[in-house]
Amino acid sequence: MCGIIAGISLEPILKTTLTQLQRLEYRGYDSAGFAVIHDGKIDYRKTVGETKKLKLPNHLNESTIAIAHTRWATHGIPSEINAHPHVLDDKYAIIHNGIIENHYDLKNKFNIETASQTDSEIIVHLYKHFLTVTTDAKSAWESTILELEGSWATVLLDITQPEYLMIACNKSPMVLGKNDKSLFIASDLYGLENIADDILYVPNQTTISISLSSDVTTLLEATWEPTPKNLIQEKIIRTDTTMLHEIMEQPSVLNACETQNISDIPKPDHLVIAACGSSYHVALIAMQWIESIAQVPCRAYLASELRYGNIAWPKNTALMVLSQSGETADTLECVRHWKGHAAFSISICNVEKSALMRLCHYNILTPAGIETAVAATKSVTSAIYMASKLVMHWHNQQTNTLINQKDLQHQTQAILSLDTVVNFIAEKVSNHKHLFMLGKGLFYPVMLEAALKIKELCYVHTEAFAAGEMKHGPLALIEPGTMVIMIAAKNYHYKKSISNAEEMLSRGAQVILLTDEDTSQKNGLTIITLPFEINENSSISLSILFQQISLNLSQRLGHNPDRPRNLAKCVTVE
Repeated sequence: MCGIIAGISLEPILKTTLTQLQRLEYRGYDSAGFAVIHDGKIDYRKTVGETKKLKLPNHLNESTIAIAHTRWATHGIPSEINAHPHVLDDKYAIIHNGIIENHYDLKNKFNIETASQTDSEIIVHLYKHFLTVTTDAKSAWESTILELEGSWATVLLDITQPEYLMIACNKSPMVLGKNDKSLFIASDLYGLENIADDILYVPNQTTISISLSSDVTTLLEATWEPTPKNLIQEKIIRTDTTMLHEIMEQPSVLNACETQNISDIPKPDHLVIAACGSSYHVALIAMQWIESIAQVPCRAYLASELRYGNIAWPKNTALMVLSQSGETADTLECVRHWKGHAAFSISICNVEKSALMRLCHYNILTPAGIETAVAATKSVTSAIYMASKLVMHWHNQQTNTLINQKDLQHQTQAILSLDTVVNFIAEKVSNHKHLFMLGKGLFYPVMLEAALKIKELCYVHTEAFAAGEMKHGPLALIEPGTMVIMIAAKNYHYKKSISNAEEMLSRGAQVILLTDEDTSQKNGLTIITLPFEINENSSISLSILFQQISLNLSQRLGHNPDRPRNLAKCVTVE
């Protein structure tokens, strides 16, 4: 969600800070701002929209200490007054990622009036209050943080401490970076790429003040490590949007999956899977394979629900979690809460050394790298692939016969060449305000993912159902002209699927049927015959097809597919 970058340096730092801040816009943003200490006071600028809209006065370019922030609104509308930093008396400024859950209580307790609608502003007011209790800035900062409830990664500037950045984190990620002249703080590793030689992850529940001369390893009881390189694959494919680039990367990413090693992860007697959003749809696919092939009883949950649920944990039950960022707050909290109940924990994630990977006993790193478009693409398909490898590992097979690499290459290349089909479907549905997506077996979660993509990128109400469930209630929503898209595989209960499609047609629906059956049976169906057999590999290839369709439809409707409204790539609040 919110992006944080801050730094102290022996040389001017503001331009570097703002350049790195732009890299963090993929996390989601509605406003941006920065603050520096200049001529003995806080000088700052804020704007609604992208970081590049920030005005950078020449007289601030020489600043050697700065904080900057991109905001994704949780409390208060997008506006300059709600944007960070929050500045008080031109003496103090804070940036914050997370949610202060008791901010209303604190306002009443300390009789504080804030200028903004945000929960974050309370932090700087508390700091000012505690400076009336103690003259020691570090003690005031510690007292401030002790009052907070919720989650935070926060950085404070104080003009009386011009060589220090005061930082604190709890349940929100924070990472330090350094080179021979500068010390940086960021909300994730990508904000430090190209500027930090070494990085250090700030432990949870940290509250400290740091300067260039600070012995950070002693303060945090942690060690510096080299900054990972090539966090994002070099853009060798020229595309109009970041999302299209990441879609087109998938053949090479999926090829790389084949050579990724699955560590010696023991086979549990039971498995609980937790994930959110697109990762949850991957979990539903993995659950079917784990049950049917690895023969491990398996339950999949939304992480946001499992965190506050109460379930049985039979002996030798493992917890597996999936994330497309490694920083998803709901998923992290789920692991923290249930890790002690599980025999061991496993992550499947595309971001090396992320908070999720640092929490789990075993980690499966997908070769997707960091995604910067909001909609998940390569992180989804590579996670499906790596889940299949884990299933075959537990099935005691050295060769992945679940995903056939040669056939998968054929399917993905065929899908990426179906421009006519993508255009046809996108045009066909572009005038509809409601869509229904139907599938059976593995293709039910594929359609859940397709529906999510269309909701995210196109702002079109789209619902996905298991095809056989329509007659158990949702069929009441079908009326003349309703658009339905359905997958029907010839080797997976094809006739049942056709019967389900007929149920839609008889109520006046328009039905687009994606199938591998060369059939002349139309009966009012719009049939698209795919150039390959629909099989286990198609959980990946058809996911790519719907990524293309949602991208195409988004652009037809005049939206920005890379930055859909109201959404953030990295959801770091519960």
